[in-house]
Amino acid sequence: MTSNRRLALLVLCIGATLALVACGTTEPSDPIASDGSSSFNGEIDPTDETFLLKRITGPGLNVDLVGSNLRIDPVEEHVILDVAVHNRTDRPMFAPARVTVGAFVPSAVFPVNVDERIANVPENPIQWYGYYDYTMQLGDDGMLGPGETSDTRTWIFSSPGLQAFSFAAFAEFSMDPNRGRISGVAFQDENRNGVRDANEPPQPAISIRLTGPGGQAQSTLVNPNGEYAFFVDSPGLYSLRAEALLLSPLPVCYTTPNPLEVVVPPTSTTGDLAGNFDDADFGVVIGCDFEPLPAIELTERELSEFPQDQYDLLGFELVGDVFHVKAAFSGCGPDIPMRLVASKHLMESNPPQTFMILSVFNPGPDCDAHWQRNLRFDMSPLRELLTSASGEVGRLILRFIDHAGNEHRIEYGG
Repeated sequence: MTSNRRLALLVLCIGATLALVACGTTEPSDPIASDGSSSFNGEIDPTDETFLLKRITGPGLNVDLVGSNLRIDPVEEHVILDVAVHNRTDRPMFAPARVTVGAFVPSAVFPVNVDERIANVPENPIQWYGYYDYTMQLGDDGMLGPGETSDTRTWIFSSPGLQAFSFAAFAEFSMDPNRGRISGVAFQDENRNGVRDANEPPQPAISIRLTGPGGQAQSTLVNPNGEYAFFVDSPGLYSLRAEALLLSPLPVCYTTPNPLEVVVPPTSTTGDLAGNFDDADFGVVIGCDFEPLPAIELTERELSEFPQDQYDLLGFELVGDVFHVKAAFSGCGPDIPMRLVASKHLMESNPPQTFMILSVFNPGPDCDAHWQRNLRFDMSPLRELLTSASGEVGRLILRFIDHAGNEHRIEYGG
């Protein structure tokens, strides 16, 4: 952040003289790679419209949680509060940034809009509920400078009977500005072309879940501009999946790959520092008023039994669960049947392999006209074929044979 933001405060954040929890024993079970943390104790009384956030300074971190704009929703029995983070130190703090909440008293109270729930372990004396990701609230530079205050995030608590309650909070920040970044935007893809055009608005209320090379996962919500960011420590293959949180009876579809596979390159000769990938965008269509992608066909039949009229393969690419193919052919029109077909019979190898073809039926190949088509196929049926009993999706080598007899090896899954 480059400017200080001032809030109309309803509360004075003070340092506590008695720690509710000790930072060394109460960290959430899946902490971020951070260099500092602080614990807090919060008390909210909706009937008096008052609240208090008490700070307990932790190792390497001295921040305040700054609350404002307390309000209630009597119909839903929700208590709503805007919360920012203030840097009390004389040095900058960096993303990733999280504030985790839990230990609610009474236990019937819970936050309804955390970015991700936390799996607790029985030996943890504090039962953490979930966390709010503050990465996008730090500004474009991903930094909270000395004395600066972040943008606010809205916390929504379900409080049956709108009763008073207390809770614990745990703030984590990085002190290292050199972490890699994966970022993007969710947008309303009005022309369904899979690319954000100049006049297409952002799509809020989208949750993005990131899974890293070692299987570790984290989630965040896009901000009102549809933007999100994750900060990562290691280069490698990451998977991102978008989930709509819209209160709409209409289905939600995506014009971009979902999940999206992203390779974060190394930035050092030793290969241990992660670089950046800033184009992990998700195109969203509410209502799905477009034709769904045709799916790959998995067959028990011999592939030679399918029509294989002539075509020229101009290019192909597998992006997530979508297979893109560009083909050229002669005929009386462009709309000839083209199907992507793979054999269900997997070869016993590690990883397993199977053959795949583009089946083309051209009823008018003698016409002089020449055509090109850009095809897309949904590859997700392969997931059922590859999913193990543990729920893990394995790898598969697709041996794609084009009309000229050339074999192209494509790796799917994993």
